[in-house]
Amino acid sequence: MLEKERDAKHKAIHNEHVSWLMDQIENLQKENEKCEHNDARKQLIILTHHAPTDYRCIDPFSFNEVSIQMNFSHLEHLFQYPVCAWFFGHTHYNMECIVQSVLDATDSTHPEEEWNTIVASNQQGYLHRSICDRYQIDKVFQFPLKKLSCEVITYGRINILPFLDRAKNLVE
Repeated sequence: MLEKERDAKHKAIHNEHVSWLMDQIENLQKENEKCEHNDARKQLIILTHHAPTDYRCIDPFSFNEVSIQMNFSHLEHLFQYPVCAWFFGHTHYNMECIVQSVLDATDSTHPEEEWNTIVASNQQGYLHRSICDRYQIDKVFQFPLKKLSCEVITYGRINILPFLDRAKNLVE
């Protein structure tokens, strides 16, 4: 019984945090609607401990482990305008990709028909153990992102774009 109560409490806290994030996204969308110029619109960067998706965020060699479900949440629905980046840790697996969300054509409240969100992790790992594969001590991302033209990989209702190594291709 205690385990079920603990799980219910964790789920309630998680849902509360997701609702808060959704409110922040919606509030910024409304704030941006009032901006007369596109360059005055704000973008949002989200930093979380756990991964926001299992797609490319989990080491493929450990993906079938039972405990792997504790390393991510399915928050793909939050990869939307104005979220320009989502960085996370915990997985000890470094990755980066761009998620391209395609907005509903009937929704005229957003300035873009497509929106790109960087999803990335650059984890060093434990201080006294080996460094995680592909850790980059000098990793830099520049914002704002620009629209991209490259191959699109479909994943559910969103599109995953292979991340371009050069961030300068994404900015002015």
